[in-house]
Amino acid sequence: MSTFYKESNGESTKDLFYKKTIYQSDITRSDTGNLVDFNFGEMYLYGRVNFDYIPVRPIKRALKEIKQTSDSSTPVLATNIAADSFNEMARQFKKKLALGEISATHPYLSEIKAFRAYQSPRKGYDDYFIGFRSSMRSAFKETGINLTDFKDFMQKLEISLPTIIRSYPMTYPAYIKSRYCPVYSSGLVIEVADAKMSNDDNKINQFVRSDNWQFYVNTCNSYGFMIDKEVPWRLVMDIASIPHNDLAKSYGYNSREGFLFSSYSTVHKTYYGKFKSFLLMMYNENKPDSFLVQEQCGTSTISKIVKPRRYSLTSLSDQFPEQYFLKMYFKVRLMEEESSFTPSQKEKLISDCLEIYNAKGSSMALDKFEKIINKTLDYRGSLGYIKEHIEAMKQEQD
Repeated sequence: MSTFYKESNGESTKDLFYKKTIYQSDITRSDTGNLVDFNFGEMYLYGRVNFDYIPVRPIKRALKEIKQTSDSSTPVLATNIAADSFNEMARQFKKKLALGEISATHPYLSEIKAFRAYQSPRKGYDDYFIGFRSSMRSAFKETGINLTDFKDFMQKLEISLPTIIRSYPMTYPAYIKSRYCPVYSSGLVIEVADAKMSNDDNKINQFVRSDNWQFYVNTCNSYGFMIDKEVPWRLVMDIASIPHNDLAKSYGYNSREGFLFSSYSTVHKTYYGKFKSFLLMMYNENKPDSFLVQEQCGTSTISKIVKPRRYSLTSLSDQFPEQYFLKMYFKVRLMEEESSFTPSQKEKLISDCLEIYNAKGSSMALDKFEKIINKTLDYRGSLGYIKEHIEAMKQEQD
């Protein structure tokens, strides 16, 4: 076992705390301003939300293949500017290596290659949602609930969701912001090694103490990349950096706002288009083919077979108006998001957004709703939350 750095998460809580403190101190010594803690505040949302903190994903045409990869048979993608910048940086490493200005012996920092980058958040969510549905089936099964129709299902779903949804989000927008969504979904992340993330001892000895480490840190900074302190082989394109903005102009982006607007799309509207079918899928998975109920007939008790109602998307839409599903979507999203809304404020928000729907349609209603609920001023771990918490502690001590 390493004396100063953790080698796995299986060590004692006390050892993990002190070793993490030493690790943070040692890795920061070489900081040129681009070593960043992406677990702090809103940084873990970097590249996954826009400036209104609304969940987003990169659009297909904004992705580009990275040339220098660990496996030429498998395409590795990133946003066009991140890919261009990485390709240029890889050429700089080759140049310095040829001139003998950096060590040729490091497995990752002599000639950098992309091992991992963009991963589709939609595919990730589809895989995640399979597990979520399984959890809901277990919850329904444990309670012994028998469903008779879709309305019955929705009532029971609304009762069951609060106990699970804050830990395991249901919707795609909430998934994007959760820890279940990998950082690679932003298209801004590129990893240049396949090392073990839990081994801090390896991070220090193989990377930070490498002869090429300072060159690596400086060069990443020169090409607009931040380095994740917890994963030193993980690069994150800084969309506010001068290198990024210079390259952005060649794509017609005049600002980082323009880059985000042109290269990313919000996910809530496309998700809501499938919300109804997801609910129907869950209903079909949780309803039995039939079940018995006992009924009293005079002095006798008889058994009656009940067959839950079947629906198609068309018949479901005919029976329930769009406002019904929109209201349920609003309720679910409010369950998923941390906020200081009171119950009456939540009801008012839902009512106002339904009025917007009646006047302007679902697109406008969804946009207004998501913009309001995604404010992060009072989220646990947000900068606003931390500042308010510190001020509250100070006032208690006074």
